[in-house]
Amino acid sequence: MLTKKRKIIVLLFGIILIGSAVYFYANQKEKNFNPMTDMTDINSTQIQKLMDNSKTGYIYIGRPTCEECQDFLPKLKSILIKKERKIFYYNTDDARKENQDKLVKELNNLDVKIVLTILYVKKGKISEKLEGSTDKSKIEKFLAHE
Repeated sequence: MLTKKRKIIVLLFGIILIGSAVYFYANQKEKNFNPMTDMTDINSTQIQKLMDNSKTGYIYIGRPTCEECQDFLPKLKSILIKKERKIFYYNTDDARKENQDKLVKELNNLDVKIVLTILYVKKGKISEKLEGSTDKSKIEKFLAHE
């Protein structure tokens, strides 16, 4: 009887230990994400104002929990520094927490199907879109707009 209890306790301890390791690993990835000074956080309301006010600029749509986005960020940062560009960052994880319906509506308005999308907005209209590309030369070419 005692060994059966001991096995159950060891099993529960193992499950808790594995669960904790998975939790901390997932949260560590999010902590490693650090929007750079060349990136300005923007929310759904601010995107709409940008469009309504006929502004021109780049919007990066991504999330810290996306592995492709994390691989992409160092490339983006080096290109932004090299080209002396600034970009708005729309974090879909934060937007989802804030208001799921508003996020879906905004992504539909922008015709964004996937994260890791960069939009070039010219005078309030989406002029070009780069989706899912982590190729440095494509990113450089895309960010060449004046």
